[in-house]
Amino acid sequence: MVIGVCSVAVFAVQVPARTGEPITCGGLYSVVRGDTLRQIAIRAYRSDDYLTIFNANRKVLDEPGLIEVGDLLFIPCKDGSGPKTR
Repeated sequence: MVIGVCSVAVFAVQVPARTGEPITCGGLYSVVRGDTLRQIAIRAYRSDDYLTIFNANRKVLDEPGLIEVGDLLFIPCKDGSGPKTR
């Protein structure tokens, strides 16, 4: 008899020591003071394509301009590798 099945995805959470350090795609990023989606996108993709990050995090973000310190954002890879959303 099977009572329940649990599936867990494990992601590394990045908290760069300095604003401006590159962010690796395919994991979670913890928002720090002063971050914007545009700045995070530039660090992750070297372009200001913040909508890619916003769309991947629609379950936790209501608007692109409303991120808070401590929010964990999934950073999808633009080349299509890895998961597309959380």
